Amino acid sequence: MSRRLLATAVTVLLLGSAASTHAQEAKNELTGRIWYSFGQTVWSHDASALDPNFGNPTSELSYEDINAPVLELEYRRNFGSRLSLRSTLGLGTISDGTLIDDDYLSADGADNLGAMQTGAHRFSRTESDISGDNLFYLSVEMGYGLLKPNAWHSLDFVFGYQYWREKYEAKGVKSLECTLPGTGCLPVGTEAFQDMSVITNTLTWQSAYIGVDGNYVFNRHWSLAGRGLLVPFAGLDNEDVHHLRQDLGQDPSFAMKGVGYGVDLEVEGVYRLTSLMTLRFGYRYWLRTVENETWRVYEADGSTARANLNQFETVRHGPHVGLQFVF
Repeated sequence: MSRRLLATAVTVLLLGSAASTHAQEAKNELTGRIWYSFGQTVWSHDASALDPNFGNPTSELSYEDINAPVLELEYRRNFGSRLSLRSTLGLGTISDGTLIDDDYLSADGADNLGAMQTGAHRFSRTESDISGDNLFYLSVEMGYGLLKPNAWHSLDFVFGYQYWREKYEAKGVKSLECTLPGTGCLPVGTEAFQDMSVITNTLTWQSAYIGVDGNYVFNRHWSLAGRGLLVPFAGLDNEDVHHLRQDLGQDPSFAMKGVGYGVDLEVEGVYRLTSLMTLRFGYRYWLRTVENETWRVYEADGSTARANLNQFETVRHGPHVGLQFVF
């Protein structure tokens, strides 16, 4: 899926689809938006080299339906008709979501540990509610006009940097599957640790991106904008704290680092209310992913071990609406 999305973004760049209409005669543009965003973060690792009882993958965590309303503020400064500088700040609250935690055994592990099912399989699946916490991002970019601006269209080449951070707080555990009851997992249907924090996850993406940003005007009121960005560098720093695991360190329990890639896609409808104010509404999609990187476990006794991070992926998307002022 990630590679198909990357190919889509390349197509967007080649076709010159872009975003964010702007009045070339205006030096300053200030936009306030509300982004009704929905997200998902999924990661898995392979620790079978540390213990042959573990399967590959050893564990998969999926933070699903991570809803986060975001308040966004964007400022753009135009220098003449070609150059521009833009900065965007977003602050949001994680309102709800679900954590699915899956653990796997190898075929030998199933035999050695006396699992109720033979062969390599998923021996445990649990579900936890995500009741918080927060989301933050900040980007800074430069733009250069590729086309001579006029009253009907604009197309800019942009390059920039983004810092994107999300923090999840998962509470309670409900057992959905278990083939090692009493030792490796809770019996199916068991609900435990209600209203207690079981996992805190903090992920950070730092990205460098390039792309296009443009606008086409249909008439004095309506225009259509689009934005396509490639992210050739996306640095990941992720930390998990498993509060109920006495065998693990607590700050953090697991840590993941890596370098990957991503895409940002966006389309906007723009309605000109006055010569100085426009209504903007649209939809955006962000993706960041890494593959075959480093996963590290921190034991309670202070020792550490490394294994392979198979994949880590974060997606955030959703509609947004806002007002832009030019002056």
